[in-house]
Amino acid sequence: MNKIPDLIDFFITKNLSTGFLEVTEELELDSDHSPIVLTVSATIIKKGRNPTLSNFNTDWDLFQAELLTRINLRAALTTSDELEGEVEKFVTDIQQTVWKATPLKPIKVKGNSYPLEIRDRIAVKRKLRKRWQMTRDPRIKTELNRVTQGLRRMIIATKQQSITAYLQDLTDDPSTDYSLWKVTKLLKRPITNIPPLRKPDRSWVKDDKEKAEVFAAYLEQTF
Repeated sequence: MNKIPDLIDFFITKNLSTGFLEVTEELELDSDHSPIVLTVSATIIKKGRNPTLSNFNTDWDLFQAELLTRINLRAALTTSDELEGEVEKFVTDIQQTVWKATPLKPIKVKGNSYPLEIRDRIAVKRKLRKRWQMTRDPRIKTELNRVTQGLRRMIIATKQQSITAYLQDLTDDPSTDYSLWKVTKLLKRPITNIPPLRKPDRSWVKDDKEKAEVFAAYLEQTF
């Protein structure tokens, strides 16, 4: 073939986390070119999982038992059409059986990147802090405090928006693995308080070393 490869659609990005980007392909039936669309979001994009036949949670015993009920060993294979039909049915049975034996996990959002605006403010804060450490100029210190306070307010607002979006996405159906009921169960779970430890002289344990010594003495006495 004398076709010359070329690139029509491409994107160049900088300082943008992939969690805020999504690239999709538009299938135009009236053209031999499939345009690529880049979506830039202000919040993290929930992306679907790549299609797979099985995963680590596949119940292979269930797969074997279910597949045996689907296979028909007495099917007629006298013509090529019948053979092709049975092969197609066999492949379909394997796919459907594996999917039935494979529980779906909820899609998790990867990455905890802050929006670009916050990351820019963090960079400004770091530069100001470095300048103040080098010069000890009170004016730079004042500006650093102002940027720090503004950055803290932006982070709190972003986290609140993230929590609100998370709560709005909770459902009681299998699409999110019954996320609403799981969160409710966690909230209703009683909190187990770990009581503090006392040493043999009835004084309180203050650090990890004393805690280890108390446990060692107790185990030595017990065993």
